[in-house]
Amino acid sequence: MKSSRGARSLASWFTGLVLVFLGGCGTFPIRYVAGKRALEELQRTSLPAADFDEPPSALRELVGDEVERLALGERFFRRYDLDPEVGVLPKHLRALDSAPTRGFLTGDLVLAKNAKAQSLAMSLALAEPTYWDHLGVLVARDEEWFVYESEPDVRLLGSFPDFASRFQGEAEPTRFDRFADRYEAIAVVRLSLGTRLGAFVDAAVASADEGLRFDPYHDPERPELGCSEYVEELLRRAGTAFALAFTPPTACASPARAMRSLGFRQGPYLMPGAFLALNGARTIAVLARHERESQWLALRAAHEWLWQRQRATTPLGDLLSIHPTRLFRYSERSRAFLEWTKGAARDAKLVDLSDARRFVAAYGPAFLPDAPACSETDQASGRRAGETEETTWPRSTASASAASSRTAD
Repeated sequence: MKSSRGARSLASWFTGLVLVFLGGCGTFPIRYVAGKRALEELQRTSLPAADFDEPPSALRELVGDEVERLALGERFFRRYDLDPEVGVLPKHLRALDSAPTRGFLTGDLVLAKNAKAQSLAMSLALAEPTYWDHLGVLVARDEEWFVYESEPDVRLLGSFPDFASRFQGEAEPTRFDRFADRYEAIAVVRLSLGTRLGAFVDAAVASADEGLRFDPYHDPERPELGCSEYVEELLRRAGTAFALAFTPPTACASPARAMRSLGFRQGPYLMPGAFLALNGARTIAVLARHERESQWLALRAAHEWLWQRQRATTPLGDLLSIHPTRLFRYSERSRAFLEWTKGAARDAKLVDLSDARRFVAAYGPAFLPDAPACSETDQASGRRAGETEETTWPRSTASASAASSRTAD
């Protein structure tokens, strides 16, 4: 098995050290690697500055005056179908016999939600709201859990044709605890593969020695593979015949201009959530870094609500702003909305996502006002000529042929 994780970690550490040094010198490293138009869109806002140190009246009317604003990050995961009062560190997800991984099986899919603002940026680039950002295949090996995934590192140093191409990596196994350490929430999903399950797992294990390169453009016509395309390819090798739904790009001008400036493709994307819609797929467990399940539901609904605000003809900078090294961070309004949501939902009786959607809609406009949907002009500027809004995009024969030998250059 071929692995470059150690070398990549060392390179990431060195890159981080250089960026800290540059930041201390008063420079702004991300400006040298990101597209000019993307930076302009992130700096352009239509809303005035606002003070959210105190909860808005609409939120106090909903949950009372004692509501707290809570930071988004937590060290511990909770698995909500077990005991939500017991915190689980990522390291507890490593061993096969660990209580937090009870019921998991080799061949399950692992969907993951990024804790950072990049997750919202990806959702805003699409015509439908998305929650899950990444996925891989769970495999038991050497008494430990591993996730086989196509996952990149971002290379901020060196010359690249565009920002998107700075995401470099290849398919390889990652120990489950290290995988989980990167994310805010994880769903374990079981597909109905029947007799094809063994072939699916074998394809995942074999792929680690093939040097399958990560595709930063997520283009089904390229030989490289993004995270979802990687799992799709494993299913194809196992002889399955699933038809996966693709998500079309946004019709709104501001995020579309930013994505083009960064070099990302303006076409339909295969997102991890598409695998949840496959016939027979079922969620085995959800783990998230929130004390209560109601908080996880509310924050998931809050991300959907933020996506709905960007369906309007408003600047990307109303929802996101610039991070010195990662490009995206939440705008002050978005962050306040999410942190007050986490505090408000702590003691809320939210049964499901529908409950959570009604909950956040009651006070959301106090943070970000409603606005009209994208106009026809915006729709035209949001897509490239010749691209459609089909939601199902099966691979062509030529693409499937290329996929059979996706190796490193």
